[in-house]
Amino acid sequence: MTITMMIFLLISGSVLVLAGLVAGAILMRYGIGLGNKLTISSKDDIPIDEEIISIDQENTE
Repeated sequence: MTITMMIFLLISGSVLVLAGLVAGAILMRYGIGLGNKLTISSKDDIPIDEEIISIDQENTE
């Protein structure tokens, strides 16, 4: 009885993990949730960094 329960728990646990990975990949693919926030923040940071670099170059010259 205990062996069959352990096998059942292992199978159900792996199925839940796979379902979670697939759901996470779909959410990241379509930019919903965390993926959308990451892309927005990285796009906003890039021009700010370029402005800081140009200001630093002007100050050194």
